[in-house]
Amino acid sequence: MSRLLFLLSFLIGNVAGAQYLQPSGLTPLPETGTYNRIEIADMNNDGNKDVVLSAEMNGSTRIEIYENTDDTYVLRYSVTFPFVIAPPQILDYDGDNDLELLSSDQANETFALINNGNFIFQEESILDIGAVRILVEDLSRDGEPELILSRNAGRVSIFTRGPQTWELVFEKANISLTDIQIFDQNHDGKKDVILSGIADGDGKVILLKAIALWQFTETTLLEYQARIALSDIDSDGFQDLVASSTDGQPTVILFNQGNGFRADTAPTQIHDAKMFAADFDVDGIADIAFFSKPENGIPSNVIISPETGNQDLPADDVVDVAYADLDHDGDLDVIQLLSGGTSALRVFDNTSVTINSPPTPASGIRSVIFDGNILLTWERSSDDHTAASAITYDVAMQSQGEMPVAPDFDLISGERLITHHGNAGTSNFFLLKNNASAFQYSIQAIDNGMHSNERAIVTGVISCTSFAREEILVSNEPVDLEAPQGAVWFSVTNGLLQEGSTFEFTPHLPDTIISLGPASNDCGDVKVYVIRYEERTAFLPALFSPNADGKNDLLNAYGLHEVAAFEFRIYNREGTVVYSSTNANEITVNGWNGTSNGRDQPVGVYYWEVKGETAAGTKILFNGKSVGSVVLMR
Repeated sequence: MSRLLFLLSFLIGNVAGAQYLQPSGLTPLPETGTYNRIEIADMNNDGNKDVVLSAEMNGSTRIEIYENTDDTYVLRYSVTFPFVIAPPQILDYDGDNDLELLSSDQANETFALINNGNFIFQEESILDIGAVRILVEDLSRDGEPELILSRNAGRVSIFTRGPQTWELVFEKANISLTDIQIFDQNHDGKKDVILSGIADGDGKVILLKAIALWQFTETTLLEYQARIALSDIDSDGFQDLVASSTDGQPTVILFNQGNGFRADTAPTQIHDAKMFAADFDVDGIADIAFFSKPENGIPSNVIISPETGNQDLPADDVVDVAYADLDHDGDLDVIQLLSGGTSALRVFDNTSVTINSPPTPASGIRSVIFDGNILLTWERSSDDHTAASAITYDVAMQSQGEMPVAPDFDLISGERLITHHGNAGTSNFFLLKNNASAFQYSIQAIDNGMHSNERAIVTGVISCTSFAREEILVSNEPVDLEAPQGAVWFSVTNGLLQEGSTFEFTPHLPDTIISLGPASNDCGDVKVYVIRYEERTAFLPALFSPNADGKNDLLNAYGLHEVAAFEFRIYNREGTVVYSSTNANEITVNGWNGTSNGRDQPVGVYYWEVKGETAAGTKILFNGKSVGSVVLMR
């Protein structure tokens, strides 16, 4: 659906519709504190979604886990911490296909509740640093998780797990977070970071675009802070951002165009809302659920559906909301956490009559191990409602009893463990930078209603380990590579490059390029190009003779390419500047003719200095040096 048609349908549908969400159950909760957070996840891998609650009481925090047994919720685990903790993140932290909880005491320690099965959890310290918000993600795509911590000191820190301890690899100071999200903004295979909060005293939504390992470019998307939800709203294959302002500014949708964003006003102006974007009414179009509880206003829990109209749910005494397919019928239900008068769980069953089948499994799998890297590619799945471009994929990789890439589905039953997009996003490839020699993979396709099961999974073993290789030594010059018609080109550095029989590029750094021909599961049309980059410095002659004989009359520089900044000076023995230029073309084309202010300079030794850098950020040198000398002869 085009962005214009999407907005028109959203505006037309922004009215009350027939209520397909109907109340179906109320579970009272023990009054053990003030409940403030709910998460839904399958904590014992039985296919049913369980409930994880947080409650605060007198400066302490209590975690409670309720098992879902035939839509009855039974308390199976609880633990009380004598301090306020960061909102727990639920994920498979140790790669055993069970879900753990990660949190922090906000000051001195980040810890995990390791799942030992049957609702038995063991606390394990991870890092002797606390945080007010924690997120775990494999940003480096090497099978090892990174910790992203929003700390009390007003900074965001990224730690990677080293051989002995966690290592700080990136930090952004002077920012207090409201929200943080991770996604691949432009399908280059790198994980990008969205930060929302107060940065340098002002509210902002910031994109940290990954350009290399632990290197980001920073772009301000909004000049105010907001809470963020991610989903491919317009089904174009790129995940968009819904931003609900926390300070009265417009709530907007930032439509991701791959090379940038375009902001449009959202169909409702609910502010400071917890949001969830997915297809609730099984029409193939992403809806947006808002939950807001303003301090001096009316609480609201509404789902904006372009086709079927708004779903307005009661919100009095509601403190948090979560969404999941609780009854295994393929559509999303709602569970509200009530705390105030009587604490309880209130369920709304999705009674949509439209059957939502899971996507078809991915096909045409290509799997290659090369130079310690693993590349998986596949043809896109199809679905009865979701556009193929909006289907996401969840990838698992296992090797020798370990699982460096852990999915959000149960490897035996295929049931989703968490209501979430796949770890590959909408990309139909996955690149793992890991030194394992053999891997089994599983790929699950997920529609934009977060629905999938065992029928949407394909499993296999990495098959291609022997193929053609070529090493290419380059230095800033264009390179033309050829492959069979219909080939797909990938880069270890930049992910998916393009499709086609030829690929032309100008490398500025070492890289590995791989071409995959159209023949499925055939290593014969796979080729790996190892790009060896040699930084060749520009050249400046050691002497010249401006005597009008037509030979060496000018001092010219050679080999200057793609110059971004440039400054060049020549001095006489007294230190006086006799020639200077900030234009690389001037010294390359016109050169120095041995004069200064129209007067011939005497024979002798002159000294030069060069400063600047190329477009790739490399320092400009002449003859490998930034300073040198030249002899003027007549």
